[in-house]
Amino acid sequence: MNYQNRKNKCRTILIILCVVFQSSCRVDRDYELIPKLNLSKRDINSDVVIYAPYGWNSQQIGEPVSIMIENKGKEKIVFPNDYGIAVYVEDEENWIELDLVQTKYPVGDIYLKPSEKNPLYYGSTMFEPILEDQLSQVKIRIVVVGWRFIGGIKTDQQVAAYTDMWLFPKE
Repeated sequence: MNYQNRKNKCRTILIILCVVFQSSCRVDRDYELIPKLNLSKRDINSDVVIYAPYGWNSQQIGEPVSIMIENKGKEKIVFPNDYGIAVYVEDEENWIELDLVQTKYPVGDIYLKPSEKNPLYYGSTMFEPILEDQLSQVKIRIVVVGWRFIGGIKTDQQVAAYTDMWLFPKE
C-alpha cells in the first residue's frame, strides 16, 4: 500500500471517528425544552411551526414579541386562547420560564386549520417577556402548545413548537 492510500484511509477513519464522537457526546437540549410536557421529538416542530419574523420584531429587551403559528399537519390543531405560550431563558443548567406582561387574548379556544402553505391560514399573537436587569443580549425560547383536533373532537394528543430568538438591550 502506498503512502497516499494510507493517508486517505487514515483521513477517512479520522472523519468517521469525529462524527461518531461528536454526535454521541452532544447533549440534545430539545428534550429539556418544555419541562412541563413529556412530548416525543416527533410531536415538537412537526405539525406546528412558529416563526418570529424580524420585520415584526424590534428584538429589544422590554419590547413586545410577535409570532406566527403555522399548522403544517393534516388536521386542525386547537390551542388555548393564548396559544399556550411559554417563554424560557437558558441559564447554565436549565430553562427558566419567564413571566409575561398581561395581554388581552380572544375568548375561547383557537382552531388553526392546516395552512396548505397559505399565510392567510396562519395564526399570530404577541406577548412581552419580563426580563429585569438584563444588560446584555439574551436568547429566549418561545413555545406554543396545542392538541390535535380529529373528527370534530379535541384529542389528548399534544403538539408543540418552539423557536429561539435573541433579544438585545435598548440602545
